[in-house]
Amino acid sequence: MNNQETKCNVSEIVEHLSNADEIIKFLHENSIAKVAVVESTERYEAGENRQGIILKVQETGKDSVSGVMIDIRVGQPSTDQVYDAIYGIGKDCTKRAIVFTDARNENDRGNPAADEYAVGNVIKAMGAYQLNLYFIKLKGNLFQPELYNMEIFKNPKQQYSLKDLPSPERFCAEEFWSIYLDFYNEAFYKEWEAFNGGIHEISEWGYMLYIDADYFADFPAYWDNNGIRLVIQESHETDDQIKKIWMLKKDDLEKRFPGCVELEYLSDKLTKIVIKYSDRPISWLLTATSQEKIAFAKIFYKDFWELRWLLEGQLEEMRNLKIA
Repeated sequence: MNNQETKCNVSEIVEHLSNADEIIKFLHENSIAKVAVVESTERYEAGENRQGIILKVQETGKDSVSGVMIDIRVGQPSTDQVYDAIYGIGKDCTKRAIVFTDARNENDRGNPAADEYAVGNVIKAMGAYQLNLYFIKLKGNLFQPELYNMEIFKNPKQQYSLKDLPSPERFCAEEFWSIYLDFYNEAFYKEWEAFNGGIHEISEWGYMLYIDADYFADFPAYWDNNGIRLVIQESHETDDQIKKIWMLKKDDLEKRFPGCVELEYLSDKLTKIVIKYSDRPISWLLTATSQEKIAFAKIFYKDFWELRWLLEGQLEEMRNLKIA
């Protein structure tokens, strides 16, 4: 593999594939479709290092015309490619190919959503919704494509119908929690496990920490169109330790989150401290750039963990003084 091959840019790749004979060959050799006729090709751009083609094709043995999307990115693949294939420009297509190269892309540095393993797992999770997603790496040059083991992506453990497809907000929320935010777990972050838990409902917690090694309290974060709220809730009966922490740390909490902290104390329910962390609606994720998501995830992660250490430190002090 020589340097000239690895520097093949995205425009050259798309130009090559705009030829009807080449695209028929590409689709056939990568087991995407056996095409009799290419009715039309429409090129699009999605940033400096990413372009694609929307094809209208008639497959061999079929009378109808179907849409095929080929989205190509120089460097690592990105979750933006998957999102656009499903919810954006490729939403009306019946088959969608996510293609990337092994060339260096400086825009990938520090971006957890531009990662071969993470994106592969996202494709695997979304493949359960009958989306006909294909994952292809161009090795060195256009003429050496490497199709990932599509049996992995075509046969997920659970199968859903297309009508069960998660909303764009649910997809973006899962992407934020399991990739952008969890990335800051550093040594504990496993990009090959992204989306392993499926796509959570917006009403479910998005990210969970625990207070104390004994799981004294759950500390989940929720995000919906009303904003982000943090909940510190006893995981079991603990002699009102949450209430005691509230009494000792109320001023600190109200200073950190003025007008956004309250204690929920009901005799027949576990005690909670509820914090309105942000008014930012989850719909913000639909238009935010990768860099904006990275920046927000970094701030949120720092605040979330600082609060966790504050609460755990107070619990430890209470235990040492035998107040709890």
